[in-house]
Amino acid sequence: MGNGLRPRIVVGFATLLVACDSGAPDPASWCAPTDFVALASPLLPRPWRVLGPPGGDTLRILTRPQVTLVDGDADDAAWLDRILVEGAAALPAADGTPVTVVVHPSAEWTEIAATCIPDLPESDEAHYLRLRRTVDAGLEIHLFAPAASGRRMAWQTIRQILLGAPVPADGAAIADGPSSPLRGVIETFYGPPWTPEARIALMPTFAALKFNTFIYASKMDLFTNWLFDYWKEGWEPVHLAELGAMADAARQHGLVVGIQVRPLDSVTFSSQDDRAAFVERVGDLLDVGFDLFSLSLDDTDRVLGPEDTAAFASYDHAVIAFAADVLERLHQARPDLVLGFVPNDYWSEAPTAQATLTLAGQQLPPYVTIGWTGLQIIPATITAQDADQVAAWMQRKPLLGDNYPVLDHAGADLFLGPLEGRAADLPSHVAGLLFNPMPYPFASLPGLATCADYAWNAADYDPGRSVASMARFLAGPGDAAQALAVLADVDRSPTIGGSPAPGLQDAIAAFWGAHDAGSGVADAASALDTNYFQPFVAVGTHWASVWHPGLRVELAPWATQLAGYGQAGRWALDLLARKAAGNDPGAAELAGWRQDVETLRARTPRPTAHVMQDFLDRAEQALVPGG
Repeated sequence: MGNGLRPRIVVGFATLLVACDSGAPDPASWCAPTDFVALASPLLPRPWRVLGPPGGDTLRILTRPQVTLVDGDADDAAWLDRILVEGAAALPAADGTPVTVVVHPSAEWTEIAATCIPDLPESDEAHYLRLRRTVDAGLEIHLFAPAASGRRMAWQTIRQILLGAPVPADGAAIADGPSSPLRGVIETFYGPPWTPEARIALMPTFAALKFNTFIYASKMDLFTNWLFDYWKEGWEPVHLAELGAMADAARQHGLVVGIQVRPLDSVTFSSQDDRAAFVERVGDLLDVGFDLFSLSLDDTDRVLGPEDTAAFASYDHAVIAFAADVLERLHQARPDLVLGFVPNDYWSEAPTAQATLTLAGQQLPPYVTIGWTGLQIIPATITAQDADQVAAWMQRKPLLGDNYPVLDHAGADLFLGPLEGRAADLPSHVAGLLFNPMPYPFASLPGLATCADYAWNAADYDPGRSVASMARFLAGPGDAAQALAVLADVDRSPTIGGSPAPGLQDAIAAFWGAHDAGSGVADAASALDTNYFQPFVAVGTHWASVWHPGLRVELAPWATQLAGYGQAGRWALDLLARKAAGNDPGAAELAGWRQDVETLRARTPRPTAHVMQDFLDRAEQALVPGG
């Protein structure tokens, strides 16, 4: 078996580990054939490179596959078991495609990488999948990776294939690796923190998105936002147990898990007693299972008490001296702990940013990363030049804490659209990328999924394509994916997208322009109806088939409201057309439509933000002047 193929035993929808030794394979036998070409891929995050036959058919696994694992270890079996459990809930039961996953030893990676993918960026998370069709119309997936972290990322790609993502039917080569070594979520919005149950429930999805870090940094939790002196007395066991359960859940899914503390008006920075107590209390938190600690002074008052005013030249000197000391003590006690610091002025255009970050760069040890959000707190764009400027100040690459899709309240609006305005070459200029979500945990997933797509493969990131892949990833194929994509398209961040619903806003403006001019009304109305109002109605029809249960439930009120907007909008177009033709609607019909509009106006969820309600309000004025 010099070609590297290994014996397989195909069983039902279950895992079977088979150990066998086929001898050292010829690395070249695993490379893509010379006639393979680069292909677009619906996988999320988008892989670094997918090669397959030009113009070939695609293979999709539509029912529960019959899966065999060859030469995998216990970790590989655990990853596959998770996929199979997920597939049992998502895919119909039937005699599915036979699939064999062969896990190759890490020792084979160096030759495979040098022979088949010599230009793949080096990373422990890199991996290479060689897909081949078998004689029984099944699929054989060969997994190569340099380390356990690479195998873990490869399993996330395999997960999507086993859950129905299309792949070239006649074989493919998927070479992959990340743009940035650190990619993750930092829960640090202003608003009620996620429930412990929701946070734990999100860890599998974060891992599936190829994030590798989660940091708990709630600004409304007294155990991370230290007020007064209670923290000096230690932590309640029930709280430590809660944090430990979160840390365990993150680690089980391969995530580095961290905690961030903000000491607010509760520390005398010059006090050796406070410094010792701080290190001890942080140590108690770390003991429950955290791998990363960040000390943050973001958004705190730049005020010192009398003792610190006498001891330091400025606020910055006080907090940075304190940070340098306590972080060094933590490093000495826990050399493997990842350490970070967030200054009070953490964006480049902040009043004291240059002075603060220059001092931090001079005094903080080089193993401490320094957080930064861009030129502004929530910037519309972030470039490599922006990062280089601040890196020169802090004498190290900044850790980007990107404030998207953050929304600092739980209210009517949501940000579901794609990450935009981030440069393709940015990741190599920062130490990592962390994304700040909304108080809605599951509704944060659409935006975070596009953030993960960018963080993994920034050079090939496209917002529109990312939304389509995100929708299929979270909602499943077909109508459910379309429903999520439509909802995301009209719930964007105005800060980075310019409008909550730019396409809809333009279509509405075109309609009113035609309506007021009395020319081209039918075409403008048709475009608005076909491209927006009809799809809005379909969102309500298909929302129940969305795969992700948390997302399906949490976004249901917005899906219902959007469907209602679509119905009221279609009705409004009909009424306006009839009125323009001299056929005024009857009073009873107008009253019925206005009642629907009033019902929509009274509901809290506001998909499209103000855009659809503005349209309905103007339609009401046109239909019932002065009414």
